Amino acid sequence: MVGIWGMGGLGKTTAAKAIYNQIHPKFEFKSFLADVRDATSQHDLVDLQKKLISDILKKKPEISCVDEGISLIKRRFRHRKILVIVDNIDKEEQLDAIVGNHDWFGPGSRIIITTRDKRLLLNVDKACGAKKMNEEEALELFSWHAFKNSCPNQGYLELSKKVVSYCGGLPLALEFLGSLLIKRTLTEWESQLEKLERYPYGNIVNRLRISFEGLDSSQKAIFLDISCFFIGKDKDYVTKVLDGCGFFALIGITVLCERCLVNVEGNKLNVHDLLREMARVIISENFLDQPGKWSRLWNRREVTDVLRNKSGTEEVEGIALNFPLPYPRIFNRPSFSTEAFANMKKLRFLQLSHVELNGEYKHLSKELIWFCWKGCPLKSIPDDFFNQPRLVVLEMRYSNLVQVWKGSKRLQKLKIIDLTYSPYLKKSPDFSQVPNLEKLIFVGCKRLSEIHPSIGYLKRLSLVNLSGCYELISLPRDFYKSKSVETLLLNWCTSFREVHEDIGEMISLRILEAKHTAIRQLPPSIVGLKNLTRLYLSWCNLADDAIPKDLGSLISLQVLDLSENNFHSLPNLSGLSKLETLQLDKCFNLHKIPDLPTNLKFLYAYDCPALETMPSFSNMSNMRELVLICSPKLIEVPGLDKSLNSMTQIDMRMCTNLTADFRKNILQGWTSCGFGGIFLHGNYVPNWFEFVNDGNKVSLVIPPNDGRKFEGLTLFCLYSSGKRTDRPLPLAITVINNTQRTELQANISREDWVKQLKDEQNYLWQGQLSNNKLKLQGGDKVEVGIIFAESKYSRSLKKTGVKLVWDKPMKENMHDLDRASYVFNPHPARFNGEAQPSW
Repeated sequence: MVGIWGMGGLGKTTAAKAIYNQIHPKFEFKSFLADVRDATSQHDLVDLQKKLISDILKKKPEISCVDEGISLIKRRFRHRKILVIVDNIDKEEQLDAIVGNHDWFGPGSRIIITTRDKRLLLNVDKACGAKKMNEEEALELFSWHAFKNSCPNQGYLELSKKVVSYCGGLPLALEFLGSLLIKRTLTEWESQLEKLERYPYGNIVNRLRISFEGLDSSQKAIFLDISCFFIGKDKDYVTKVLDGCGFFALIGITVLCERCLVNVEGNKLNVHDLLREMARVIISENFLDQPGKWSRLWNRREVTDVLRNKSGTEEVEGIALNFPLPYPRIFNRPSFSTEAFANMKKLRFLQLSHVELNGEYKHLSKELIWFCWKGCPLKSIPDDFFNQPRLVVLEMRYSNLVQVWKGSKRLQKLKIIDLTYSPYLKKSPDFSQVPNLEKLIFVGCKRLSEIHPSIGYLKRLSLVNLSGCYELISLPRDFYKSKSVETLLLNWCTSFREVHEDIGEMISLRILEAKHTAIRQLPPSIVGLKNLTRLYLSWCNLADDAIPKDLGSLISLQVLDLSENNFHSLPNLSGLSKLETLQLDKCFNLHKIPDLPTNLKFLYAYDCPALETMPSFSNMSNMRELVLICSPKLIEVPGLDKSLNSMTQIDMRMCTNLTADFRKNILQGWTSCGFGGIFLHGNYVPNWFEFVNDGNKVSLVIPPNDGRKFEGLTLFCLYSSGKRTDRPLPLAITVINNTQRTELQANISREDWVKQLKDEQNYLWQGQLSNNKLKLQGGDKVEVGIIFAESKYSRSLKKTGVKLVWDKPMKENMHDLDRASYVFNPHPARFNGEAQPSW
C-alpha cells in the first residue's frame, strides 16, 4: 500500500491517475474509486464496495451491509493480483470498508490511496507527501493553460510571474487562473490580479475549503487564528496562547498539520498563501462590507476604519494593526480612542504596532489573552487596564515604559512578559501576584538595573532572558533558589559582576549564557548543576583561578564556550563525558589544552598564539571538526592520525611549525568525503598525487579497474590569500566527464575565519569526492576544476592535484547534509555549446 497526502489542489488525484494509466496494463483486475470522501453513510460505503467488487469480478454483487462486503472482498480477492486506486479518502471507516488490510489482496497487488489527512496513512507501507511546484515548473504549467505554450507570450512574463507567486506552487490554482486569463489583454490581466488580491478566485477557495469544513469548531478557530495572527510564530508560543482560549492547541495544531492546512518548519507555523486567503474569505463572507462584524481583523485599512468609526461589534475576537515606525516630519504616530473597543466584548487578541491609544483602558475587553503593543508610547501601563483575568501574553517590545506597572497586579494566567528593547525601563515589576509566569524577556533593556525580589518565588518560571541589560549588576539572592528555571541568559550584561554561590541549588538549570559580562570568578557550587547542558562564558576575562578545578563534574554538559578569556591553562575536562563542543577561540594566553573527553566532536581554538601543547587524540574517535588556526608554536596534535575516521574538517592554517611527518600522516590517512577537508599552511605539495597542474584545473583519463574497486578522487589545491572578508567562501569543485557528457558540481568546503589570515600567505586544501557521486568509469576523459565560489573574493589558485583512490573506502561523514551541496547534471548545457565551465 502506498499513500499520497497533501493539501487540496496539489495534484494528488492527477498523480494517482497518471500512475494508474502507466501500470494498469500489468493487472488483469483493477479499479479506480474516485472521490471517495463523498461516501459518508453506511449505504454509501456499501455502494463503494459494490463498485470495487463489480470492477474486479465484472458482475454486480448482492451486499446488504458493510461487514458483508468486507467478508466478500477478503474471500474473493486474497488470491488475485489487484490494482486499486482509492482517491480522496477523508475518514478511517472508508479505508476499513474497502482496503482494510494487506492480506485482503493477493501477492503483487498494488493499493494507492490519496488523502488530505496524513493520519489516515499510518498503516500503509509508504506515505509520500505531494509537494508544491518550484517556480520554473509552475510557470510552465501556468503557461500551458494561459498561452497554450510552455512559456509566456512576449510582454506577459512579469505578470505571469506575479500570478505564479500568488499561486504558491499550487497546480489547481495555476490551472484555474491560466484558463481564466487566456486570450486576455495586459490591461485585463492587471485588473484581474488587483481583484484577486481582495477577492480570491471562488473556484479555488471552494476546493481548498473542503479540508476546513471537516474540522471541529475549536480546530476551525485555531486555523483562523493562525492564518490571521500567528504565521511565522513559534509553535510552542502559539500553543500557550491558544490553550488560554481553551482550544487544546497541541492536538489541534497536530490535526491541522495532518490535514495539510498548517505546516511547521523549524518550529515556526506557516500557512500556504492561498489557504490564508481562504481563511480570510471565510471570516468576511457573511458581512463582506461590514468589517466591524468580522470575527478577526487584519487589514490595516479595514481596522483603521473600524476604530475611527467605532463600528466594532462583539463579534470581533482578534485585531492586528501594524504601522511602520513613525519618522518625524513625515508622518505622526496614528492615534485611536480606547472607546473604539468598548463593544468588542469577546476580543481575545490585540496586536498593535506604533500606534497611540487615548482614553480609559477600562474599555478594553476583559477577555484579552494575547496583548502585543510594539512601540507603546506610555511610560507605565495604566491601572485601569489590569482587570485582565485571562491574559496569557503581555508583549510590549520597543516600548517607552519606565516601569511596567505600579505596585503589584493580579494576573493569574499570565505566562509570558516580553519587553525586549524597552530602553527606558529601569526596574522590573513586582511579580508577587503573577504566580504562573513562565518566560521573562527583557532583552536590550539597557537601563534596567533592578529585578524585583519576588522573582525568586515564581514556581513555574523556566526562561529568564536579560541579555543586553548593560546596567544590571546582580540578581536577587532568592532567584538562585529557583527549582524551575531552565534557561538563564545574561549575554552582554556588561556590568553584571557576580553569580551567587546559591546557583548550585538551581537543579533544573540547563542553559547558562553569560558572554561579555563582568563576571571574574565562578562559584565552586556551579559544578553541582548536574542538568546543565550549555555553558557560555566567553569574553569575561577569566583568569587561571576563576574556573573550578572540578569543572569536569558537570556530567550533562554538551557545549562549553570559554573563548576570549585570560587563563593560561584549564582544569582537566576529561570527566565531561557528554561534552560535544568546546570553544576556546582567542584565548591569547592559553599554552596547553588539557585531556579531553573522548565523546568530543567539535574543538574550536583559533587565534590562540601561545598554544604549544595538545593532548593525545589517539582515542578521540568521535571528533568531526578540529579548528586550530593561528597557533604558530604548535608542532603537532599527537595521535590525530589515529582518529580520522569520523572527521569532516581539520583547519590548521597559520600553524607554521607543524612537522612534515604530522602533515603527511593526516593527509594520507584522510578518508572523509563530502563537506570539509584539511586546511594547512604553506607551499607543501604532497608527492603521492598522480596528476598535478599549475592553476586551478587538471585533466586526466580514468584507467581500467583491472580487478580493483575505484572509490573516488582525492583532490588538493595550493592557494594564496587575497582580499579578506567576513564571509565564509565556498570551495566549489566541478568535475566534467567528457566521455559520458555529465557534470558534477560540489560545494564541499568553505574557508571560514578568514579575518585571522594574513595577506599573501600560502595554504593547502585537501578533500575527497566519492565515486558514488561522480559515477566515473574506466576510459572516461575527465576535467577537474576548483575555485572559490565568489569571484570577487577569489584566492589565487597556484596548483591543483588529483589522486585516484582504489580499494580504500571513503566515508560520507556528513550528518548535516545541508552543508554539502551536490548537483549532478547528466546533460549539461555546455555539451550543446550553450555554456562554458566557470573556471
